[in-house]
Amino acid sequence: MRRSIVLTALFFSAFLYAERYVLFTAPGQQVEGYDEIIAKLTANDVVIFSNGAEYPIKKKLGEGGTTAIFRIGGGKAIRLPLKSGDFNRLMSKESELDARERGVPFYPYTNYITSFIEGHKTLSAGGVRVVGMHEHLNEEFVVVDEVVPLFTLHSYLEVRRDLFGDAKRNEIDAALIEWIKSAALFSEVGDFHDEQLWYTDDGWKLLDFTRQVRRSTSQRDKSVFVVSFRDRFLRFWGSHLGPELPADLTERATVATRETRRQKGLPGWSLFHFCGQSMAALSRALKNDRRLIREMKREPAP
Repeated sequence: MRRSIVLTALFFSAFLYAERYVLFTAPGQQVEGYDEIIAKLTANDVVIFSNGAEYPIKKKLGEGGTTAIFRIGGGKAIRLPLKSGDFNRLMSKESELDARERGVPFYPYTNYITSFIEGHKTLSAGGVRVVGMHEHLNEEFVVVDEVVPLFTLHSYLEVRRDLFGDAKRNEIDAALIEWIKSAALFSEVGDFHDEQLWYTDDGWKLLDFTRQVRRSTSQRDKSVFVVSFRDRFLRFWGSHLGPELPADLTERATVATRETRRQKGLPGWSLFHFCGQSMAALSRALKNDRRLIREMKREPAP
């Protein structure tokens, strides 16, 4: 009896000391002290947004460079801007001030919420297996499925793949090929790398990305993975490419990607198409070189 009274008291005390925080006072306008609020959010606190939406916080699940993720219950999680102000990609105040003087662009943390929303709409419409998205509000929040990830693609390729027995490895490899098929209609996915793609109890899923995506234009267009000499050539000249697959998966990934694109009606490869992409990649590389030279000389951008 005494134990049940103590537990009941603890349960109600948790709600007694819970806080209600308005995070946005107007669309996209973070409240003063936003950073401190995000840092101290704890179980049973409630966060409130400019459209009146409210969500209870259950537990912090993690954070990345731009986003904090919290469990909100019901098998869902909420993604919030990690901080107020601009995201400093250079990770030091001194380098940020120096970069701003040279015209290097910086973007608000809130932009990355909108970028996720727009990227999700494009990728999911194109059939890519991504984390499920629910309620969302540009620049403020995204409610997503709470996925229980088992390991990343990086962890799988670097360590775990060699530790699994043949049956389990074949099962996971087959699931990876299915994910590659789901992404076949895209040649670029913003912020795609081998720690954004996770293996779950429901196969491989992409958990994070941005809106900078490009659709494939032919069967032999590059894929989100590096799977051919042509991909390596484009990477050399500055084209954005994802992780490289091991040799035994390369052929399967290439065949799966091209066959999926063929079934979807994409045209075959042509020399004109290859040269066009190569020249575009070369142009981007030269532009980057000129920018780097300007930065090294600390000259303002024209």
